[in-house]
Amino acid sequence: PVGSMINGRRNPVPIDLTAGRTHRIRFISIGAVALKRVRLLEGDAVLQWIPVAKDGAEYTSAQRVRRSAEQVLAPGETMDVLV
Repeated sequence: PVGSMINGRRNPVPIDLTAGRTHRIRFISIGAVALKRVRLLEGDAVLQWIPVAKDGAEYTSAQRVRRSAEQVLAPGETMDVLV
C-alpha cells in the first residue's frame, strides 16, 4: 500500500514559512478510499488556521473563521487554509 506523501515525497523536506507573513496552503486528498487527517503542529500543540476554500469554492468572509488546525479529508476533497 502507498502511504501519504507531501509534495510528492514520503519523507518530505521541511517547508520554510516566513514569520509575520500569511501563507496559503492547499491540501489535496487524492487517495481512492482512505480518509486523510491533516494537522498543523508546533511540537505536540495543534496550531490554528483559517479555512478559505473547499473543493475549489472560496468561502465567504463570514465562513473564514480561525480554528484548530486539523481536518479530515475524504477522497477527492481539497481544502485551502491561511496560516
